[in-house]
Amino acid sequence: PDPGDGALRAFHAAHADNYRNPAEISFDHVFFSTASRGESPAMEAARNLAGQPMGDWRAQGDRFPYQRSYVDAGPGIITSQMGAEFAAEMARVPVDPARWQGPVRSSAGVHLVRVHRRRASGIAPFETVRAAVLDDWQRQSQDNELDRAVAKIMAKYRVSGSDAVLTDGDTQ
Repeated sequence: PDPGDGALRAFHAAHADNYRNPAEISFDHVFFSTASRGESPAMEAARNLAGQPMGDWRAQGDRFPYQRSYVDAGPGIITSQMGAEFAAEMARVPVDPARWQGPVRSSAGVHLVRVHRRRASGIAPFETVRAAVLDDWQRQSQDNELDRAVAKIMAKYRVSGSDAVLTDGDTQ
């Protein structure tokens, strides 16, 4: 049964890390491939475009195998699609939706980025994760009940053995 908000809030507080949201970032990017252009030409193309008004920015740069815009992307998505170096650098790029910044290196090339917003990691408010907290509380309650039932059954029996029995079931 549902124990009520008081008990669930206490459970939420006691297990807060289970309800932590990852840091997230929303950004657009223009990609310049080092595989097709080479390292220096890709970097030069990105630097040349960085100070220019882009108009239709989606028509700029090279084809990228994933999205050109990311909304509330966590570090796992960014790292898996662009590499750890890119994810680490993006944590330092300031939010400025009016300005293209970079170049920022990725595992596939270099990018100009426009950061729209960033949300720091934090504990999700109880109200937004109440259903998950209830599920976790019920699961823990069931586990505790099972442990008590097994202990009660085991208390009825006396287990004895000799040193000749090994733990894996083999005997000497």
